[in-house]
Amino acid sequence: MSPATRRIYDEEDAAVSAFRSLCRGIESQRFPEIADRGNLWALLVVITSRKIANRYRYDHQQRRDAKQTLTEAMLQPIDGSGIGLMQSLPAQEPTPAFAAEVADMSEHLMCLLPESDLKQLVLLKLEGHTNEDAAEIMKVTRRTVQRKLERIRRIWLDSSELPNPFENA
Repeated sequence: MSPATRRIYDEEDAAVSAFRSLCRGIESQRFPEIADRGNLWALLVVITSRKIANRYRYDHQQRRDAKQTLTEAMLQPIDGSGIGLMQSLPAQEPTPAFAAEVADMSEHLMCLLPESDLKQLVLLKLEGHTNEDAAEIMKVTRRTVQRKLERIRRIWLDSSELPNPFENA
């Protein structure tokens, strides 16, 4: 979400709104395909991304463009540190250290998978393929893809070699 919009509507607002919509949809039985946790999370991600896209469109209509509501005073430092809003915003691109850490962790996780078809499935899912697409590409059933995904999750969760991302926090 853009920094200008975050003053009025941030990620937490989008998540709460999406969760509310999900609960209402489940109550009115609009989502009969929710059979497991994976479907639930995928649906929640779709609803949230659409909420954010709709808010972006709403905020960038000409009559209420968030960029037009920014004042120079908002960009000035408020604590006297000399660091204004623009300097304190996170960069759009990841830092080289973070990118290297993600690459190392990804390589480590892939090495934990004993079979090439599990690695292929991970790559297909990372490319954004659905379970049905992956099943078609791998020439297996959708249930086989689901079983393989469950196996991948177990392998990764059961691995005692994985570092705890919260231990340095």
